[in-house]
Amino acid sequence: MKSLDLSQIASLLKGITDQLRAKMPNPAGKSAAELISLVRGVSALADETLRRSLQALYPDIGWLNAEVDPQEQQAKRQNRYWIYDPIDGAYHFVQGLPMWSSSLALVHNGETIRSFVYDPTVGEMFSAGLGEGAFLNGKVLSPVSKSVLSDAVVATALPPFQNRAAHQHAHTLASLGRIGPKVFVVRMMAAASLQLAYVAAGRLDAFWEYGSDVDDWLAGALLVKEAGAKVTNGRGEAFSLEAQGIVAAHSQLYGAFAHALGSPGEEQYSPSAV
Repeated sequence: MKSLDLSQIASLLKGITDQLRAKMPNPAGKSAAELISLVRGVSALADETLRRSLQALYPDIGWLNAEVDPQEQQAKRQNRYWIYDPIDGAYHFVQGLPMWSSSLALVHNGETIRSFVYDPTVGEMFSAGLGEGAFLNGKVLSPVSKSVLSDAVVATALPPFQNRAAHQHAHTLASLGRIGPKVFVVRMMAAASLQLAYVAAGRLDAFWEYGSDVDDWLAGALLVKEAGAKVTNGRGEAFSLEAQGIVAAHSQLYGAFAHALGSPGEEQYSPSAV
């Protein structure tokens, strides 16, 4: 099995993402449908470019499209495979806003073993390897944890109502009502992978999100874990490829944060709700 050249992989991801940034559209006069179509087009091109490059370097590692149906994903899963999201935070991308990112994860036997999250706006590359720690531009991440919930800066993602089930939108709003009065401040900053990377870096104290967008969380979840923080699914169980929801927080804060967030209702994770 060929060893990974981490610098080369990071360079490939950075180069493609920087090219995407150069192609950020002008949203003026365009409908939401037109902008979404544009994102899909440039994402598909980026996906094909990185896939070809990585498969030429590592032909024994498979590839799984982050946007395909979950049942199709299950059927295509291999022993080792890459999963890539060219534009996490697509609505920021199409509006010309910062805080979108690209993420790349390597999964082996159902466990993420390597991850990269790149923010092209500020040139920050977050990376992690299972059992090897988490890094920002090559420097070890070892954030200091807050222990008092009322001091915490936390974040979540509110899904677009028109593109997600109403249940998920409603549960996110309800959770904001529960957690908002108990923390210092809540922020919403687009890309889930980048917000998880910020937990790993200590810029955020916690992050949560509902739904089943596991592929958006894989790279960031490994960053959180390798930085010494805690990451679980929405029920407080071990985070996995089957996770419904995600909760990430620094270890000293996790218990209080998860308790304040509350246990989700069973209906939140029913097939009709996500």
